[in-house]
Amino acid sequence: IRFNAVGDVVITSSLCVTLKKSFPDAQVDFLMNESIAPLFNENPFIDNVLFFSDSERKNPFKLLKRIKKITNRKYDIIIDASSTGRSELISLFSRSTKYKIGRFKQGRGFFFTHKTKPASSMTNKMSERLAMLQPLVESGFDIQFFNQMTVHLTDDELANRKVEMVNVGIDFNRPVLAFNVSSKKSHKVWDLKYMSEVVQYCVDHYQAQIILCAGLEHEKLDAKKVHETLDHCNDVFVNVSIKSLRELAATIKHCNAYIGNEGGPRHIAHALGLPTVSIFSPSADRDEWLIESGARHKGIQWQDISSNKNIVPNVKHGDSQYYMTDGDAQYQELYNSIKPEHFIPLIDDVITNNNIAIKE
Repeated sequence: IRFNAVGDVVITSSLCVTLKKSFPDAQVDFLMNESIAPLFNENPFIDNVLFFSDSERKNPFKLLKRIKKITNRKYDIIIDASSTGRSELISLFSRSTKYKIGRFKQGRGFFFTHKTKPASSMTNKMSERLAMLQPLVESGFDIQFFNQMTVHLTDDELANRKVEMVNVGIDFNRPVLAFNVSSKKSHKVWDLKYMSEVVQYCVDHYQAQIILCAGLEHEKLDAKKVHETLDHCNDVFVNVSIKSLRELAATIKHCNAYIGNEGGPRHIAHALGLPTVSIFSPSADRDEWLIESGARHKGIQWQDISSNKNIVPNVKHGDSQYYMTDGDAQYQELYNSIKPEHFIPLIDDVITNNNIAIKE
């Protein structure tokens, strides 16, 4: 179980991979919010994608009816990676389930049989998620751990998307880079002028075509601002239609690399096998969210630039997300301390290391 957000759900899919490989004959179901669920259709490691609709989440009677339908499946193991009041109801109504594993949270988890804490040596969200399987290891099960996120696209989806991309002018004989210049959450958007400089650099130095990936309306507006800043450069595309997460995934899959703000699209790119280069907002710790760091995946955060590593930005942390206090000047100052000249060398490294293009 993992409800949101997109990046966290993609990371949590590593549990499905591990369970399916450890128990090949088992039925593995994945429960999430309705808006994210289609991303995991056609997935060989997931037998059923389950979800709560928006109306079910808002209506307690509909919610309980849906929970009852889910728990009637009589699961042997429940792994609740959300561990919220709503998600814990699944364990409450699963009386016969032997293993009901949740995350340790103060004042919660009364209906779990096991509550897990990540070991101090665990630094990222992937290891934290996989640590939830430790009660199964301690019970004698042979768990084959796989640090692998999973997003699967059909051949037809990929073929259709490629035709659509060609029709808007994409030339696949040249490098194609997926850029995420915006974000679902405004506090995770790096300065658009800085981002425009980085986009222009990639066009100039790598003869790259840039797809500004944007699905939500405010994301499209940010993409158009970048395009306007670049005088509507012909190598920068804002006309690749993205109406769903699966269309976003299919678009990214046809690119050579992902560049831009940290968030759900970056995790999708990683799961699809693309190299990634990301900017982390002060609300997201790179060590936690960059699952793999090396030749294929790099990220930058304000601590890499600041001489004072002990600054704590005024960012509040809720159950499901970080959010910035309105008008928090310190947050923006830290975020904007990352300049294009700091970010571009990481792009050069990833493009060179992965033979994406030869620098002019």
